[in-house]
Amino acid sequence: MTVTLGSIFLLPMLLLPASSQTLPTTTFACIKKGNEPVTVARRGDRITSPMITWRDKTWGSYTPERRCQIVSQRLTQAVAGSGKLSSLDMTHGLVNSIPVVCYITKKSEKCNSGNILFSLKASERGQEQKIINELLNFSKLGSGSGTVRGGSTVPSMTPKTYGDAIENAFSVANPNDTDDIK
Repeated sequence: MTVTLGSIFLLPMLLLPASSQTLPTTTFACIKKGNEPVTVARRGDRITSPMITWRDKTWGSYTPERRCQIVSQRLTQAVAGSGKLSSLDMTHGLVNSIPVVCYITKKSEKCNSGNILFSLKASERGQEQKIINELLNFSKLGSGSGTVRGGSTVPSMTPKTYGDAIENAFSVANPNDTDDIK
């Protein structure tokens, strides 16, 4: 009788469609690769290749490591706020006359103080789309070097779906590659 009763309780759980099962949460972390801080995505025991390498030391008190931590936290909040990675789109705009890259969850949404990922320098004005393309290119076929903030940009329309790029990166991410996660 115990086996039958146990089977009755387990059967509904076994019959649930896969889509109703909870997937591990995607978060973003700032880790060290070599001597450089990098932003990566993490899901369970999987971690993506570096999405952003932070090198620019000309932001005053915002060191490369501090910017890495801030942007990683903002990305985590963006995914938590929308509830799903697939709705994480990137675009660019001006906030307080400063060029920025931001995330949006609706195609009609614009950059504002609540959805900024990071600010750009005035000298980067006009390169916003190139920077977004670099952010997307980090995970072509699940690998890539990502974008380098403080290095040159590589040319590749708004908005661009970042969630899809991250999903691709997870398909080949190395499990347990969590060295130096902060």
